[in-house]
Amino acid sequence: MTLIRRSLALLATLAFAAFATTGQAQEAAPAAPAFSEAKLEAFANAAVNVSHVMRAWRDRVQSAQGEDEQTAMIEKANQEIEQAISATDGITLDEYQAIAATAQNDPAFAEQLKARVLAKLRTETAPPQN
Repeated sequence: MTLIRRSLALLATLAFAAFATTGQAQEAAPAAPAFSEAKLEAFANAAVNVSHVMRAWRDRVQSAQGEDEQTAMIEKANQEIEQAISATDGITLDEYQAIAATAQNDPAFAEQLKARVLAKLRTETAPPQN
Protein backbone atom coordinates (compact mmCIF):
# COMPACT_ATOMS: atom_id res chain seq x y z
CA MET A 1 0.00 0.00 0.00
CA THR A 2 2.92 2.34 0.69
CA LEU A 3 4.14 2.04 -2.90
CA ILE A 4 0.67 2.94 -4.13
CA ARG A 5 0.59 6.02 -1.92
CA ARG A 6 4.07 7.05 -3.10
CA SER A 7 3.13 6.54 -6.72
CA LEU A 8 -0.08 8.48 -6.15
CA ALA A 9 1.92 11.29 -4.62
CA LEU A 10 4.08 11.31 -7.73
CA LEU A 11 1.01 11.22 -9.88
CA ALA A 12 -0.43 14.17 -8.05
CA THR A 13 2.63 16.18 -8.89
CA LEU A 14 2.55 15.05 -12.49
CA ALA A 15 -1.16 15.52 -12.98
CA PHE A 16 -1.31 18.95 -11.41
CA ALA A 17 1.97 20.25 -12.88
CA ALA A 18 3.47 20.87 -9.48
CA PHE A 19 6.56 18.74 -9.96
CA ALA A 20 9.44 20.43 -8.17
CA THR A 21 12.94 19.36 -7.41
CA THR A 22 14.06 19.22 -3.81
CA GLY A 23 17.25 21.16 -4.47
CA GLN A 24 19.26 18.44 -2.77
CA ALA A 25 22.09 16.74 -4.55
CA GLN A 26 20.88 13.43 -5.87
CA GLU A 27 22.91 10.31 -6.34
CA ALA A 28 23.35 9.17 -9.89
CA ALA A 29 20.25 7.18 -10.72
CA PRO A 30 20.61 3.88 -12.49
CA ALA A 31 19.52 3.84 -16.09
CA ALA A 32 15.74 3.83 -16.34
CA PRO A 33 14.23 0.60 -17.57
CA ALA A 34 13.07 0.82 -21.13
CA PHE A 35 9.32 1.30 -21.25
CA SER A 36 7.64 1.12 -24.62
CA GLU A 37 5.96 4.17 -26.11
CA ALA A 38 2.64 2.36 -25.78
CA LYS A 39 3.25 1.74 -22.06
CA LEU A 40 4.22 5.37 -21.44
CA GLU A 41 1.16 6.54 -23.35
CA ALA A 42 -1.01 4.22 -21.26
CA PHE A 43 0.62 5.60 -18.10
CA ALA A 44 -0.27 9.13 -19.19
CA ASN A 45 -3.86 8.07 -19.87
CA ALA A 46 -4.05 6.44 -16.44
CA ALA A 47 -2.54 9.55 -14.85
CA VAL A 48 -5.26 11.70 -16.39
CA ASN A 49 -7.93 9.29 -15.14
CA VAL A 50 -6.40 9.36 -11.68
CA SER A 51 -6.29 13.15 -11.71
CA HIS A 52 -10.07 13.16 -12.18
CA VAL A 53 -10.53 10.89 -9.16
CA MET A 54 -8.14 12.97 -7.09
CA ARG A 55 -9.91 16.17 -8.04
CA ALA A 56 -13.25 14.65 -7.03
CA TRP A 57 -11.94 13.63 -3.60
CA ARG A 58 -9.64 16.55 -2.75
CA ASP A 59 -12.23 18.92 -1.26
CA ARG A 60 -14.13 16.14 0.48
CA VAL A 61 -10.99 14.87 2.20
CA GLN A 62 -9.94 18.36 3.25
CA SER A 63 -13.36 19.02 4.77
CA ALA A 64 -13.47 15.73 6.70
CA GLN A 65 -14.64 15.97 10.29
CA GLY A 66 -11.71 14.40 12.09
CA GLU A 67 -8.81 12.14 11.35
CA ASP A 68 -10.83 8.90 11.27
CA GLU A 69 -13.20 10.28 8.64
CA GLN A 70 -10.30 11.64 6.62
CA THR A 71 -8.49 8.29 6.76
CA ALA A 72 -11.63 6.46 5.60
CA MET A 73 -12.05 8.89 2.72
CA ILE A 74 -8.43 8.52 1.68
CA GLU A 75 -8.81 4.73 1.66
CA LYS A 76 -11.92 5.02 -0.53
CA ALA A 77 -10.14 7.46 -2.84
CA ASN A 78 -7.17 5.08 -3.09
CA GLN A 79 -9.55 2.26 -4.09
CA GLU A 80 -11.07 4.44 -6.80
CA ILE A 81 -7.60 5.44 -7.99
CA GLU A 82 -6.57 1.79 -8.25
CA GLN A 83 -9.76 1.08 -10.19
CA ALA A 84 -9.07 4.01 -12.53
CA ILE A 85 -5.60 2.66 -13.26
CA SER A 86 -6.83 -0.90 -13.73
CA ALA A 87 -9.58 0.28 -16.07
CA THR A 88 -7.07 2.05 -18.34
CA ASP A 89 -6.27 0.09 -21.48
CA GLY A 90 -2.68 -0.98 -21.97
CA ILE A 91 -1.39 -0.84 -18.40
CA THR A 92 -1.70 -2.83 -15.20
CA LEU A 93 -1.46 -1.48 -11.68
CA ASP A 94 1.96 -3.15 -11.30
CA GLU A 95 3.22 -1.58 -14.52
CA TYR A 96 1.88 1.80 -13.46
CA GLN A 97 3.67 1.49 -10.12
CA ALA A 98 6.92 0.44 -11.83
CA ILE A 99 6.85 3.50 -14.09
CA ALA A 100 6.00 5.80 -11.17
CA ALA A 101 8.77 4.30 -9.03
CA THR A 102 11.26 4.81 -11.85
CA ALA A 103 10.19 8.44 -12.15
CA GLN A 104 10.71 8.95 -8.42
CA ASN A 105 14.35 7.96 -8.84
CA ASP A 106 15.04 9.58 -12.21
CA PRO A 107 14.28 13.31 -12.51
CA ALA A 108 14.81 13.35 -16.29
CA PHE A 109 12.37 10.48 -16.76
CA ALA A 110 9.92 12.22 -14.41
CA GLU A 111 10.09 15.34 -16.58
CA GLN A 112 9.31 13.26 -19.67
CA LEU A 113 6.28 11.75 -17.92
CA LYS A 114 5.20 15.17 -16.75
CA ALA A 115 5.28 16.46 -20.32
CA ARG A 116 3.16 13.54 -21.52
CA VAL A 117 0.58 13.96 -18.78
CA LEU A 118 0.38 17.73 -19.24
CA ALA A 119 -0.07 17.32 -22.99
CA LYS A 120 -2.98 14.93 -22.37
CA LEU A 121 -4.54 17.29 -19.83
CA ARG A 122 -4.20 20.24 -22.23
CA THR A 123 -5.79 18.23 -25.04
CA GLU A 124 -8.62 17.25 -22.75
CA THR A 125 -9.34 20.84 -21.72
CA ALA A 126 -8.72 22.48 -25.08
CA PRO A 127 -11.77 24.06 -26.72
CA PRO A 128 -13.06 22.16 -29.73
CA GLN A 129 -11.64 23.29 -33.04
CA ASN A 130 -14.04 24.15 -35.84
